[in-house]
Amino acid sequence: MISPVSGPGLGPEFKIDGISAGTPSGGGSSFGGILSDKVGALNDLQNQAADQSQALATGQATDVASVVTTVEQAALAMQLAVQVRNKAVDAYQELMRMQV
Repeated sequence: MISPVSGPGLGPEFKIDGISAGTPSGGGSSFGGILSDKVGALNDLQNQAADQSQALATGQATDVASVVTTVEQAALAMQLAVQVRNKAVDAYQELMRMQV
């Protein structure tokens, strides 16, 4: 059996944004769960931007800067999601091109 690679900063105590580098235990989050949460957060941002844009168009919103900030934040989040998806597709295609 091969032991996992460990070293300074690579052990189970190493975390990025609350995500542990170690293998998920019973209470840990899986990649699919994290991805689902982030896509849900992106959807919430998009819905919030749409609601605020509609409120601005109907004259209900008074703070234009807040609406513009929310819409731009949603647009940037969508651009990031698209780029992450593109990189994942490129990595998958590269794996499929490899000869075993």
